[in-house]
Amino acid sequence: PPGSSLHYDSLLSTEPERKVRLEGTAFFEITPRPQFPFRIALGDETTVEVVGTSFLVKENKEKETATVIVESGQVSLMAHQAHRGQMLYKGEKAVFDRKSGKIILSHHANPNEYAWKEGGLSFINTPLEEVCADIEQFYKVKIQLRNSEVRHCRYTAPRVLHQPLEKLLASLALVFHLEIRREKAGEIILEGGQCREN
Repeated sequence: PPGSSLHYDSLLSTEPERKVRLEGTAFFEITPRPQFPFRIALGDETTVEVVGTSFLVKENKEKETATVIVESGQVSLMAHQAHRGQMLYKGEKAVFDRKSGKIILSHHANPNEYAWKEGGLSFINTPLEEVCADIEQFYKVKIQLRNSEVRHCRYTAPRVLHQPLEKLLASLALVFHLEIRREKAGEIILEGGQCREN
């Protein structure tokens, strides 16, 4: 996605170790070659070592986190050189928090982590608070959800592909009776609203 960069040696395929340096977010599909390990170095000593798999790596410098989500195969996340590595398997997500030095594991990754790759968002019974966070990340905007009572309202829209931001916001406004205001460029305020009745 925009704002990400990948640095690698031009002799990558002939080196005994395949190593790249990542800044930002990237999705990888790696062919297993045990004799030629594939490693992704992040901004500090954090390293992702691959055993043949497809996965997403995301470094967030502001939050001081590194995230790995495994779509297939297995990956080892090493927090620093002395760390022996946390193994991750298909469907698992790990977030390394550099401030605390801890790796947090979960088994259900948000499908919208791949939204930029897929070309759109997907929501299945998702709290409105998470919907807004995913929209913020995908469309590069800031959203304030002013009514705390609607944060946990659930929203479903399985495939929101190539949809303009205004159309998606209009859909949310209609479903939850929200009012949309724009303070300045890139900042959206959602006011009022109520959960749908089941």
